[in-house]
Amino acid sequence: MAALIEELAPRQRGAGPISSFDDWVGLWGLDSLPLMLQTTMGRQEEPSDGTFFGLVTSAYLRNSVVFASLAIRARLFSEARFQFQQMRRGRPGALFGTPELGILENPEPGKTTRDMLQGAILDADLGGNGILLGRPDAVRRLRPDWITIAYGSKGRATELGAWDPDAEVIGYGYYPGGMASGVSPITFLPEEIAHFTPTKDPLARNRGISLLTAGLREVLADNASTTHKLAFFQNAATPNLALKFPPGMSKDKALEWIELFEQEHKGASKAFKTIFLGAGVEPTPVGLNFQQMDYAKIQGRAETRIAMLTGMHPVVVALSEGLQGSSLNAGNFNSAARLVGDATLRPLWGEIAGDLQRIVPPPPGSRLWYDDRDIPFLREDVKDQAEIVQKNAATIGQLIKDGFTAASAVEYVTSGGDGGVLEHTGLTSVQLQAPLTPGATPPPAPAAFEATRDFWAIDDPFARLGTILAGQTVPPNHPLLATFPSLFQPVETQLQLTTRGGSIDLTAEQVLATRRNLEAAGRDAGYDSLASELGVSRDTIRRRLAAAHQNS
Repeated sequence: MAALIEELAPRQRGAGPISSFDDWVGLWGLDSLPLMLQTTMGRQEEPSDGTFFGLVTSAYLRNSVVFASLAIRARLFSEARFQFQQMRRGRPGALFGTPELGILENPEPGKTTRDMLQGAILDADLGGNGILLGRPDAVRRLRPDWITIAYGSKGRATELGAWDPDAEVIGYGYYPGGMASGVSPITFLPEEIAHFTPTKDPLARNRGISLLTAGLREVLADNASTTHKLAFFQNAATPNLALKFPPGMSKDKALEWIELFEQEHKGASKAFKTIFLGAGVEPTPVGLNFQQMDYAKIQGRAETRIAMLTGMHPVVVALSEGLQGSSLNAGNFNSAARLVGDATLRPLWGEIAGDLQRIVPPPPGSRLWYDDRDIPFLREDVKDQAEIVQKNAATIGQLIKDGFTAASAVEYVTSGGDGGVLEHTGLTSVQLQAPLTPGATPPPAPAAFEATRDFWAIDDPFARLGTILAGQTVPPNHPLLATFPSLFQPVETQLQLTTRGGSIDLTAEQVLATRRNLEAAGRDAGYDSLASELGVSRDTIRRRLAAAHQNS
C-alpha cells in the first residue's frame, strides 16, 4: 500500500501561524479565499483547520453567549452512560453491561465518563474534531489541532489525496506542541483512535469543522455590541455629545477646557451629573441612545442565532429572548427540552457511541450504545417511555390471551410489529384451555374452594370471619375468596374425572361407601387403597374425605 503522505508541513499564513480569532476571520476575506481552497483541497492529509486556539481564546472565553451555549451543551451531553445493546433481526434490543465497559466509566485515574464526554464535545465544537486515544487501561484526550490523518492507497499515490477512490485511513499523527513545533509526530493506528466529528467538513473526507464556522459574523456582531455597550458606560453613559466652541476661543484654551470636562464627566460613575457650560460652549447630542436603536432586540436576536448554531434552544440556555412571555411556561420549556434532546443530544450520543466502538469493540450480535434513562433533563421523555412500555405490556398480554405464544408475543413488540414472528398455539379460549371435542360436556364449575394455607385476621373487616385453616373449604361467595384468591384452589364436591374406561362422577358419599366396604372385607381402607379401588388419584380421595368431614 503506497502512502499518500507521511507528515504534514506547518500551515502558513503571511508571516506566521494563525493564533487569534481575527487572523482566522481574515481567512474568509475574498483575497484569502483562493489560498484557503487550495490549502484545503490540495493537501494529501487532512489536518485540523488550525483555528482551535483562536476560537477557544477569542470566542469561547470572550463571548458569554458562546460560552453559555457550549457549556450547557457539554454538561447535558456528558450525562449519558454507555452500555452494549443487543441487535435482534437488525433491530435494537435490551441494554446490558460487561466488565469491558469499565474503561469508559473510568477513562483515566480520577476521571469519569462525564469528564471524557465534556472534553470530547468541546474539542469537536471548537476544533471540529474530538480525538480519544484508546489504551489498554485508559482513554486519553488528544488536542485536536495537533492531529493529522494519514491515508494509504492500494495503488500509487495520486493528486486526489484523501479523495482517491482507493484511499483509506492508515493512521493518525500527533504533533506534541503543534504541527509547526518541529517535533516528530507520534503515530497511532486507526483502531487506537475514536474520531468524533459531529459537524462534517464538506471539503474533507474524515475531518470535521467547528459548529461556529457559519456563525462568525454573528459572534463578531455580538462582540461588537458588547464593546459598544461597554464604551457607552465608559464615556459618560449618554449618547455621544458634541460641544460647539465659540469662534474666538483659542486652541490651547479649548484643549484645557476639554481636559477639565472629561475629568468631571467621563465614566459611568459620573453619569447624569449636571453639566455647567460657559464661555459660549453649546452642547449638541449626536447618535442614538439604546432605546432609539432598539439595542435589546438587536442583541437578543444575535444571541438566539448563536444558540441556534449549537443546537441549544434559547429557553434552555436562559437567553433574553427565551425568558419573555409564554416562553416561561412549563409546557414551553418541556417542548424546548424535548427538541434539544431529540434533535441534538441523542444524535450526538449515537455518533460518539459508534466512534468509541473502535476502541471498545462490542460482543458479537450487539453494538455500543448510550443509556439515557437516568438523565433528569429528559425526565418528560422517561415518562413517555414508561407509557410506551405500559402499552407494549398490554399488547403482549392481549396476544397471549388470543392464543399466541409468550415468546413470539414479546418478539412481536421488540421487533416493532413484525407480524411474521407471531406463533399461534391453536388454543382459542380466553383461558387457553384445550378446545372441547364434538359432543363433549364442559366440566362443571367449582362448587367450593379449599384454603392452601392458614389464614387469621387481626383487625376488621376480616376478624369477624374467624380463622381459616389449610385444607378447609369455603363456598364460592366467601368474602375472603374475592379478596385473596391466591390463598385458595378450586374443589368440587362432584368432580368429573377421566379414567381408562371413560368419565365417571365421583362423590364424597361414594368414597365413604367404598371405605366402609373395604373395612367390612378386612382390607386396608387408606388413601392409596381407595384411590386404587376407585381408579382416581390419592389427592382426589383426600379432597372428597375432607369435603365429607366439612359437611358433617
